[in-house]
Amino acid sequence: MKKQLTDINEKVLTLRDTEWQYRGEGNANLVLSLPQQRCVLRLRKHDSDHYVNHTDSTTDVHIDIASREALFCRMVMVPLLGEAYIQPPAVVVLDQREVEQLEGALHSHRPSHRNHKGIYSHPCLTYGMLFPDYALLPPTLSPVSMPHCTPTFCLEVKPKQGWVPEADRHLPRCTFCLNQFLKLRKGAIQKLSHYCPLDLFSGDAGRAHHALESLLASPQNNLKIFRDGVLVYGDGDEGTDRLELVLREWVGDRDGKNSVKWLVKKMCALVWDVLTCSLEVSKRPMANPLLGELEPLQNKGERVPSALMAAVTSLLPPKSCDWSAVPLPENSILARVLNVQQLEQIGADCVYWDYITNKHHGEYDYLQELVGGNICGRTPLQRYLLATTAKDCSIMLAFQRFEGNLNGVPLLPTKHVISDLDLQKYIFNVGVSDLDPKPASCVEKHRKRDCEVLTACLEILQCGSFGVSV
Repeated sequence: MKKQLTDINEKVLTLRDTEWQYRGEGNANLVLSLPQQRCVLRLRKHDSDHYVNHTDSTTDVHIDIASREALFCRMVMVPLLGEAYIQPPAVVVLDQREVEQLEGALHSHRPSHRNHKGIYSHPCLTYGMLFPDYALLPPTLSPVSMPHCTPTFCLEVKPKQGWVPEADRHLPRCTFCLNQFLKLRKGAIQKLSHYCPLDLFSGDAGRAHHALESLLASPQNNLKIFRDGVLVYGDGDEGTDRLELVLREWVGDRDGKNSVKWLVKKMCALVWDVLTCSLEVSKRPMANPLLGELEPLQNKGERVPSALMAAVTSLLPPKSCDWSAVPLPENSILARVLNVQQLEQIGADCVYWDYITNKHHGEYDYLQELVGGNICGRTPLQRYLLATTAKDCSIMLAFQRFEGNLNGVPLLPTKHVISDLDLQKYIFNVGVSDLDPKPASCVEKHRKRDCEVLTACLEILQCGSFGVSV
């Protein structure tokens, strides 16, 4: 099994005399952009306070992780989401001395709360993942002979969970909207977002536009805008003039007479058109959530305390998330992502009891069957984990406004050209990132999170001291 899941060739990468930019980081990985190569480099991190000895065994673990993630993307997520939207990453090897120099240079760029973790490094080699930079247009869409082009703007959206199985609709709010209460209690946000993923995935243009406007008003970690690969708008920028400046350069008119309201409307309409168009030409069918129907499982107990659920239900205002939806255009990126999320059909309670019954399985044992060809999964756990990957993905939409005549521009596919409400033309591309396989233990992690979310909801609704509209 190990060989099959890690059989990926590595290639050497050097950062010597290479331009790089700090793109950002999460809890497990740090990301650099390499503008000259139109790639991003993802490096795994370690806790500096606890990580001291580098052994061959820990090195093998990190090689296996990188290879497993690359193979999962290539063999599972590409067929599910479409070759037009994903280019599989490459596993790369870096010299450890270069990584040490890089860490020193990165110190001033990293947030202070992230500096306690360094880049994982072996005494000889460091392994990383090289991805295409979806914040930029690929070379095939930006030929050097093309004149009159503006900067490339990229909107990154983490749409989150646009599908909730019937069995999980215990409360009138969806998973994302309920999680806002936990973020509020922890101090991660100051007010509840009006964004609801159900609106974005609803297939209704009006609801989707409202969802995008809500993300612009409160980006949190669900929306970012890049200009030529550099972050120019995101969490913490709301309430400033930054968004207006970005939109005026991205979708504004030459004389600057457009109102901010019109600029937002134009951008949302443009983004919606791209999210619902089809770039996929493959004849492979989308993931079918009903393919190989699963036998129903029995819920054998309380995953989340029913008393806690009842207490929150009694306090939540009657306003509900809108569960209704119409089909999205086939082979659009939103439809593809939603179809993978809909592989989860039976509900988290039944999946949890199936998981604890079969707890002897390893964290990633389920990948063997997926990589072997059954990419939609055969068991409730496999489908749950695939759906979870789709819930955490990022969709990146890159745009370059063209102010001249597109006639005569060489080798430019017309399906990558779109017009906005003012008939300005843009060359665009779509890419999907953050597609790592999830460990089986995230089933238990999600149970604990759901309990935390409900507890936070109860505290906020009972005391009403947060001064927020719910």
